[in-house]
Amino acid sequence: MTKKNLWLGILALTLVFTMTVVGCSDGSTDNKGNNNGNNGNNGNNGNSGNDNNDNSGGGTFTLTGIPSEYNGKYAVLFGTDDVDDENDIVWGYKTVNISTETYTLPVISNGSVSIPLWIPTSSGNSPARYSGNHTLYVDIYITDLQSITFDEEHSDVYDIGDVIVFYSVTFSNGSATRSCSQGSVQTQGNNGNNSGTSSDFFYTEADTITITRYRGTGGNVTIPAQINGKPVTSIGNYAFRNCTSLTSVTIPNTVTSIGLSAFENCTSLTSVTLPTNASFTSIGVQAFEKCASLTSITIPNTVTSIGDAAFRDCTILPSITIPNSVTSIGNEAFRRTSLTSVSIPNTVTSIGGRAFQSCDSLTSVTIPNTVTSIGEWTFSGCTSLTSITIPNSVTSIEQGAFGGCTSLTSVRFERAGTTFISSGSYPSFINSTSLQTAYTAGGIGTYKTIAPVGNSSVWTKQ
Repeated sequence: MTKKNLWLGILALTLVFTMTVVGCSDGSTDNKGNNNGNNGNNGNNGNSGNDNNDNSGGGTFTLTGIPSEYNGKYAVLFGTDDVDDENDIVWGYKTVNISTETYTLPVISNGSVSIPLWIPTSSGNSPARYSGNHTLYVDIYITDLQSITFDEEHSDVYDIGDVIVFYSVTFSNGSATRSCSQGSVQTQGNNGNNSGTSSDFFYTEADTITITRYRGTGGNVTIPAQINGKPVTSIGNYAFRNCTSLTSVTIPNTVTSIGLSAFENCTSLTSVTLPTNASFTSIGVQAFEKCASLTSITIPNTVTSIGDAAFRDCTILPSITIPNSVTSIGNEAFRRTSLTSVSIPNTVTSIGGRAFQSCDSLTSVTIPNTVTSIGEWTFSGCTSLTSITIPNSVTSIEQGAFGGCTSLTSVRFERAGTTFISSGSYPSFINSTSLQTAYTAGGIGTYKTIAPVGNSSVWTKQ
């Protein structure tokens, strides 16, 4: 990837001339690009010139502790807010001339810089100063350029320089101050990776390497086992997030952890090869969420926990083998997948709420005799599920656990006295009053009704 395309991929700013940008970017930046494109058009339609953006009022991000070698250089910020699912887009610059797409950047002085923050507006040709009171995921980029003009004449002069990556920065009335910790500045470009592919990755380096951001062109990607002669041991939070051109990924056996949302929304990703070393024990929270093309993944038998929403909305994932090393399955771990059958090993003691909710192709589930409780909405909306056996280890079934399972006509209880925990209009089963009444009287046994199952269904012991 060229530096020009990298710069465009990071900032997602629209060029005055037509250009195809190849590679991966945060999905929300496309919206920012569209807003900037509209702003440029409005400027060309008579509202040209400076949009009167200045440093007064509104949001500002202040960064301190920047290494002295960056004094005199310039900074730009890019951030998204995902905590409220609004995908707010925020970026930082000093002023902008809309008609020429020229962005003037604030200068770093005495190890510090204050970056005015802007957010697109739904109408008009000027962004507004940011004033949010929650968390942004923030990246700071350092460049030698005082201003950036995105036009055909200057389109290939953007030497981005270095990047400082921050996550989860809390803003109050749009502003925040953060200190640059030692080692947090990452140099872009070829960093001497022994495999010759380091130009595709940002990383932090200590005794080991953590991949913090992928910036390549996608396709079939093999993450290197070493960079600078040091083992790659971690895939950081959001490292490949929204890389929609990624089709397959091989993670080396040196990796021991995969961070939060590391591959979230990689919508073209079809297959993943996970590491098999003994230290790789968990699949991170939302690690592969919204990988809507994922059809194949093998969980190695070193994994003990599957994180919350790890595979949520992998909508065409047809099957998964959960190895007998796994002891816990997180909340919503496989929600809205296309799993047709699930065999939960007898090492599992905890199944999170909504873990298999809305798996409407699921016809068969085996719950082991090690699970003591079936959580809220765990199998709700599994409309193809026809039968279930509740093992004698289960002492409680929480609200909505099998709600909306309209084809569930056979339930076997292998224990007497299992508690149904219902809340208002949300019973454990559809019409659990009839099922619970029959079960309370009959105890251990198989109970059946006639499809389609609904509120008027009558359950009887066979």
